[in-house]
Amino acid sequence: MKEEQTMTEEKRKQLKQMIRMNTLAEQSGTKLTYLSRIINNQSKPSAELADQLAKTANQIILAHKLAEIASKLVLQDQFTAQDFLENK
Repeated sequence: MKEEQTMTEEKRKQLKQMIRMNTLAEQSGTKLTYLSRIINNQSKPSAELADQLAKTANQIILAHKLAEIASKLVLQDQFTAQDFLENK
């Protein structure tokens, strides 16, 4: 008989550090209390919900990483309002 897979302590910590649980619950369409029980291995979600939670968590993390990268980009020819106001 196959042993059930549960979220490891390491992944649980990583998830909680990277994502606000209320955001994950809202964006995945589940209640925060149920999500908390799932993450803490107290409830087992359906396969569909588990898939949705994984996809949503990955999308949230990707969005945060992209925002972080974008905030560090510096454009060489960055425009200012003054560029459009002055006639040269």
